[in-house]
Amino acid sequence: MNQTVMMITHNPEAAQIADRVITVRDGEVVAIDLGRSSMDIVHNAY
Repeated sequence: MNQTVMMITHNPEAAQIADRVITVRDGEVVAIDLGRSSMDIVHNAY
């Protein structure tokens, strides 16, 4: 669908559904986690 959704959260459980998590601390990127693939998310939704 060529869309991007950006969610900002302090909830690690909510972040687990993302296919990429960028951690920012004091205004600087400190980590980029590629997480699960979008196909894993689709398959686990059913």
